[in-house]
Amino acid sequence: MFRTGFDEHRHSVTTPTAEISYVDIGTGPPALFVHGLATSAYLWQNLIGELGAGRRCIAVDLPLHGQSPVRPGQKLTLGAFADVLAEFIEVLGLWEIDLVGHDTGGAIAQILAARCPRRLRTLTLTDCETQDNIPPATMASTVELARTGQLAAAAPAILGDPVAARAFFEPGYQDPGFLTDELVRAYLEPLLGTPESAERTQELIAGLGPAELLASEPALRQLDVPTLIAWGTDDPFFDLKWAYWLQGQIAAAYQVIELPGARLHFPHENAAAFAPHVRRHWDTAGTALASDAGSRRADLADALCDTIDEYRDGEAALAPETGLTAITREADVTIRELARLSDPVWTARMRDQWKTAVDGLAEARPGTLSAPRFDRIAGAIERLRDLASDPRPPAD
Repeated sequence: MFRTGFDEHRHSVTTPTAEISYVDIGTGPPALFVHGLATSAYLWQNLIGELGAGRRCIAVDLPLHGQSPVRPGQKLTLGAFADVLAEFIEVLGLWEIDLVGHDTGGAIAQILAARCPRRLRTLTLTDCETQDNIPPATMASTVELARTGQLAAAAPAILGDPVAARAFFEPGYQDPGFLTDELVRAYLEPLLGTPESAERTQELIAGLGPAELLASEPALRQLDVPTLIAWGTDDPFFDLKWAYWLQGQIAAAYQVIELPGARLHFPHENAAAFAPHVRRHWDTAGTALASDAGSRRADLADALCDTIDEYRDGEAALAPETGLTAITREADVTIRELARLSDPVWTARMRDQWKTAVDGLAEARPGTLSAPRFDRIAGAIERLRDLASDPRPPAD
């Protein structure tokens, strides 16, 4: 099943390690959708259609999937995919992202959230690999074929047999009739259509393992990004217990939504039932951020004031490549967030004063600020204090 006009919104971009094809629909705050193993951006077409206006919905094809090619020698691990997404986000200049991950894309989203938490506004995870449940036991026969080097050789036979091809996907649907042969081929041909792609797919599946996911757990336990977990109760790949495991693992995972009878690919099959939960999650997070904007402004100004005081007094040991860089990045992330929540005139003034302060600090060494330079930076900080207390409401 293909949604009319979906591919009319397709674009491509080159990152340092990949060429990424993606669908970009709508305007507004960005939402990034990450599919799992052996699917593509098409998985999200119905959900994006249900979510409606007011959001920029970006659905990527991961390397080797959909219309995104794989480069010779390109790494095909969960961590490598997360790194590609981080590059993609950087190239497109995305901030305050509503990240949505499904299946293996949910595992990749966990790693991305652990590595780049400041890029995210919210996180939504559907049925996906968690902890050491990768690959899931239901995939054992396919994994065995890959690890014994037999999957690539079987690729022509799989593609030539519609029944065999559908067998990869039908367990993920409540109603197998919802899945069209056309979509099955769109999913499988990039993976198995040539000897080269079949070998890379075999490499990907054979290499599936929990190491990179397990490594993300300490950061996820500290993640303060509002997180919604939605799970199909009848998924043969990922038992419902893993939803509650994730809720206990991620610091800001505040809710598990159970979709009765749903299976793995419910974001495609049951998009109409899933969409209201996603929309409510986004709206709730936006309201919480708006109510907290005033305190975040004040925190930013206080942090900058502390920094200038440390430089003046010679108490800081901040090297340009370490402490100051980190402070600059942190403040810039906060200002970008406030740009969405606040009056644009206020935001422009905040940026101007912040740039004045940072430029002055970048030229100095701790304890070496001259009086005129200190006065200039201190004046910028004082204006930041005034702006932080500005009571004007968030923009619509």
